[in-house]
Amino acid sequence: TVLRNGEVKVYSSVIRIGKPKAKIDNYSSGGMSVGINEDGTLKEYAYFFNGDRITSHPSGVKFKGYQLPYYNESVELVKKAHFLVPHFKMVSWDIAVREDGVPILVEANLSDGQIDLHQLCNGPLFGDDTEMILDEVLLK
Repeated sequence: TVLRNGEVKVYSSVIRIGKPKAKIDNYSSGGMSVGINEDGTLKEYAYFFNGDRITSHPSGVKFKGYQLPYYNESVELVKKAHFLVPHFKMVSWDIAVREDGVPILVEANLSDGQIDLHQLCNGPLFGDDTEMILDEVLLK
């Protein structure tokens, strides 16, 4: 999320999926990441750390169009949460969804938020706002 002029905007969402039988979902530990569309459906490809991509999970489930449950609730959660840390203009959030469907915050990533991962899955990440993000948010 980016907080600017009193408004929070979600620029990118991804789901991280661990490799089969893994206890972690880390992208750099063999996991994969899939971009999420604004309506909560998955994009066509999952990407691995080395850039390889696949169109379906090893279980056979195709990524493209798969509807994530509770996505809108997760978006609302991070938008509200960003106001709790207003001095950080850009925050990447890790969210989990409880068995009862309630999204919960796992952590807030306050430095770079794995922009490379978001760029790979959803780029160009900031689109028409790139210059503004670089100048005002990332101070580059």
